[in-house]
Amino acid sequence: MVRRFPMKRMPATLMVAGLVSAGCSGAIGDSSGNGTMSGPAPTGGNTNTGGAMGPAGSTGSTGPGAQPAATMHKLTIAEFTNSLHDLLGSNVPVAAPAQLEPDQQLDGFRSVSASIVAVSPMGISQFEAAINAATKFAFGSATQAAQVLPCVPASVTDSACPLGQALSTFGRRAFRRPLTANDVARYVEVATDIAQEPNSSILVGLKYAVSAILQSPDFLYRVELGTPSPADGGRNKYTDYEMASRLASLLWVSVPDDATLEAAASGKLSTPAGVLAQAKTMLASPKAHQS
Repeated sequence: MVRRFPMKRMPATLMVAGLVSAGCSGAIGDSSGNGTMSGPAPTGGNTNTGGAMGPAGSTGSTGPGAQPAATMHKLTIAEFTNSLHDLLGSNVPVAAPAQLEPDQQLDGFRSVSASIVAVSPMGISQFEAAINAATKFAFGSATQAAQVLPCVPASVTDSACPLGQALSTFGRRAFRRPLTANDVARYVEVATDIAQEPNSSILVGLKYAVSAILQSPDFLYRVELGTPSPADGGRNKYTDYEMASRLASLLWVSVPDDATLEAAASGKLSTPAGVLAQAKTMLASPKAHQS
């Protein structure tokens, strides 16, 4: 059963309190702590009984203790737009909402619907066009590229700024987690192959590699599936990086910054106190206003 509340703006401190209170208790929707699902999962808890809410706002539970199927959240238009600006620069042109597949609403909430919808072939084409236009601008010059990457390689063999290092640093924020070795190899290969084509350049290679990163499901979907936690009866618990992703989505409607990802890397987002401390820091940022 989905509870409906008057559509009033919830104070940010109340949202964070709800997020932290569900943090590591191992129970969602049931104050007894036995893990049964008596209501919809709150946004941002650190213990996940199996994933996001299912169709029609239900948790997909079939009985006490049953675990619903985990799902991923497609970025809403606001999340997509803010993320591109945070990753590529505030001056990067981003497609107008009318040029992107519209968000769907489930029980009045776009974020809930985003956990069950899929992108249509037309929507994929629209994402591709928007991302290509944004990266074309962002890599129009070395000066622009320097605002996107930690350093700009002068060539595919630049030892002072290795191609893999530049792309993995960017990709960590885009994917909201560290890139795997296979991830890095894939995007380095894209940049290298294109940069070495006739009449091409390293900037062109970087543009296509970054565009490929941003067209990956790892960017277009928030992957928050959790891992089994022995301390929580074997139920799934969000990883630190998944919690960083949830905090950024809730408080900034965007991707995490380097500081939030560093907090995740050091294990600070695995406890309610750590989540609360990071949330307070994020609420002090001007980015909180776009939420």
